[in-house]
Amino acid sequence: MTLKELENQVSKLPPDELAEFREWFVRFDGDRWDEQIELDVSSGKLDALGLDAIRELHIEPSVLRIAVALPGFGLATMTNMSDC
Repeated sequence: MTLKELENQVSKLPPDELAEFREWFVRFDGDRWDEQIELDVSSGKLDALGLDAIRELHIEPSVLRIAVALPGFGLATMTNMSDC
């Protein structure tokens, strides 16, 4: 199915099915976004942005070490905080 065919089919949905499709797509799109962010974080792709934000906020390195220890914190791979 091409994108145009899909658009055509979606445009023909009755309002209740369109609402159901919209809700499904929002969940689907959100899940895809979350997966991409998780990949970017685990690969270190966002570490430089995180460091920039930390420097701008003037967060004390000791506070940052505590945050890094928390599960799911995006900068968990950073160990040298002395230059923050």
